[in-house]
Amino acid sequence: MEGLNPSSVRRWIKVLPKLKKESFRRQSNLTMHTGGVSSFKHPSELVQWVLELRNEGMPVSMGMVILKASQMDPDFRRKKSQTKYSVIRRLLRSKMLFVSSG
Repeated sequence: MEGLNPSSVRRWIKVLPKLKKESFRRQSNLTMHTGGVSSFKHPSELVQWVLELRNEGMPVSMGMVILKASQMDPDFRRKKSQTKYSVIRRLLRSKMLFVSSG
């Protein structure tokens, strides 16, 4: 298990019996909630745009990504600022992309 802290693995092994016991007691623990569907309609094009800018050596900020997303999707443009930020942050995290917060 590369990249895992050995002490974390030992701790998980230690609590595994307790977690199994709890999962039988509460059925809701056996399901995985995947979350809602993103409201942004063009995730692959936006990710491609970010990668192209990076390949050209340009720094990419969250503001730039939100602006580009707003240009690509008129419905997204009408959302509140915090909602836009949250949607884009989740999208970028899911693709393992990190941008500056400016």
